[in-house]
Amino acid sequence: MKFPSICFPFLFLIPISTLAEIDEKAERYLQLVRAKPENEILLDRFFEAWIDSGTTKSLRKHLEEAAKVGSAGDWQILASFHKELGQAADARPILDEALEKFPGNQKLRLARAKLAVRLFDFETALADLEPFVKAKEPNSAVLKLQGICLSRSGRSDEALAVWEKALKQEPDNEELREDFIEINLIEGLHDEAIKMASDLVQATEDPYKKAVRKLRLAGIAELAVCRT
Repeated sequence: MKFPSICFPFLFLIPISTLAEIDEKAERYLQLVRAKPENEILLDRFFEAWIDSGTTKSLRKHLEEAAKVGSAGDWQILASFHKELGQAADARPILDEALEKFPGNQKLRLARAKLAVRLFDFETALADLEPFVKAKEPNSAVLKLQGICLSRSGRSDEALAVWEKALKQEPDNEELREDFIEINLIEGLHDEAIKMASDLVQATEDPYKKAVRKLRLAGIAELAVCRT
């Protein structure tokens, strides 16, 4: 069943030649993903719905035409399409052009920061993250990404300070602590991973979780010895 036209305030922006190619399911996901172009689950479902009844070529054509006349979200979807195809380098100029058209769009800026990390361009990523970091209470995901950029730029002390800031903002977030333990291991910061894991063990009251985390701490300590 087709949705009432009032539910599709942006459809007039979509080229008629490509609109005809969208089936009902893809059309529904298109509207959702235009509102939340950063949502990877919605993006995947939109791409899959289109390919179920169309082709990658027709999808690319539609996204390129929609971006020419559409919103910042259309540009972000087009960039995500290239990333989905493993063409991250091709997504970069798309986001650059999009930010020239929509310089104040925060979703585009964060998308370019994440892409820059993927392309090992940590200087651009840090610059794009700056407005988010300066917020009164920066999102922990932003601080996590900033720390990774600093660590991979050889600025480990600054990275650790950023991650410590994130933990102070959410002292009871055990999942966030576990994330930072894993990140420290990935970044080769074994001593810091041991400290964080030890702190987490001390803060854990549940007996089962405490036992599991003690085993994890022992494993991290053993790994650190093997790497020295």
